Amino acid sequence: MEIKKVFEKGLHDYSKNLNLAEAYDDISSRFYKNPDLRLPNLAKDLPLPPHPIQGYHADKDINWKPTGRDDDY
Repeated sequence: MEIKKVFEKGLHDYSKNLNLAEAYDDISSRFYKNPDLRLPNLAKDLPLPPHPIQGYHADKDINWKPTGRDDDY
């Protein structure tokens, strides 16, 4: 899975984070085994870190953070 490699190898300017790599690899495996799996709180339980250069959203200020409102994007 690509997301595992990003955090396992530190690709795309992200820092290496083996815990995050394994956690998202586990989630990927669970989705592969059960495509109907739902994780409604994934963004709260295991949020992705902002991109080191672009932040959370490439078109917004680097300090912008999502609020969960419909107009975030």
